[in-house]
Amino acid sequence: MIDFVRIYYRDKQRFENYVMSEQRFQDVECVLGYHTGEVKYPYKANIENMEIIITEKVGYVLGSLHKFYNSWKTGVEQNYNDFTYSNLIAVIDYLSLRILDFENTPLTQLEVGLNLDLYFSPKIFLERNVLFHNLKRINLDKKYKGGGKMLQYDYSQYYVKIYDKGKMYRQKENILRFEIKLIRKKIIQNNGVFTISDLRNKEILKELFELLLEKFDEMLIIDDYREKNIDEKDLQPIQKYTNSRFWMVELKNKTRTTKANHSRKLNALLLKYDLSNLKSSLKLQLIQKYNHFINN
Repeated sequence: MIDFVRIYYRDKQRFENYVMSEQRFQDVECVLGYHTGEVKYPYKANIENMEIIITEKVGYVLGSLHKFYNSWKTGVEQNYNDFTYSNLIAVIDYLSLRILDFENTPLTQLEVGLNLDLYFSPKIFLERNVLFHNLKRINLDKKYKGGGKMLQYDYSQYYVKIYDKGKMYRQKENILRFEIKLIRKKIIQNNGVFTISDLRNKEILKELFELLLEKFDEMLIIDDYREKNIDEKDLQPIQKYTNSRFWMVELKNKTRTTKANHSRKLNALLLKYDLSNLKSSLKLQLIQKYNHFINN
């Protein structure tokens, strides 16, 4: 469930002295002036996929804890399988021995997500069934090699991402990934996380999962209604409510009450025609995957 992290070192000089010690990191990359021979920033080192970067002003460590575990244990850098609490603790324990103040340094980015199993192509699901997040249109619709697809919704403190994880790693399985990336310290700390060590706390992990579930609930995911026996009087509103133009343009200057009324009408139509089966099954699977993570 816990994936990408970024931690920031206030005492850059102390961190730099630690990293530049040959006993700790034998391979540190830097920029070398071709004519002057001057060694310049940034300095970079790695432990598996975890990047250690030092600039003139800051030092930080970033990378996926999930990918690190797989690379460390199997030699394959991937995060399409399930990650567990015991895996997370093993990674924290190991990196705390290798990186200065790893557990006690402020966390500035945190990614929380789970892999879900679909019975059909995630690409088709993303194209046909996923419409909005919080009635907001997509900020990024990205296609990548292998026929994969990712949708991203941007907010000031976090991103919501839903994408084809299987195709990203050229897997045959239909693996869908739902995740949130917290990009500001405020929202991370509001959920009880100040440093990596806080991720040992199962109550805090539960809070993070509840945040993930809350953002999933805000997704508008509907079943294919084209083959449903829908009354003509209801078909037009459904088509209107599933068009981003209605929410972004026609309701742009309307009151919050007006928008809420239309949102209630949409939810009533989804309930009437039983159009939330896919979303309900994925939500149940999110809960099951979290339980597997926290209990193993």
